[in-house]
Amino acid sequence: MSSMRSWTFDAPAPIADTGLRIDQRTRPEPGPDEVVVRVRACGVCRTDLHLVEGDLLPRRLGVTP
Repeated sequence: MSSMRSWTFDAPAPIADTGLRIDQRTRPEPGPDEVVVRVRACGVCRTDLHLVEGDLLPRRLGVTP
């Protein structure tokens, strides 16, 4: 299996204290009727920052913001 880079954080906290970092993760295999899309660049939206800072709860643990 190949890997991918992913923004991750350990626990919700103010953005200056979170340790938001880039990790390597195993790339998920697509299921039926799914495709893999290569992303060359992305940004962080305010909703992502709300997740990192704990203003919003993720639907499940291990979510990449």
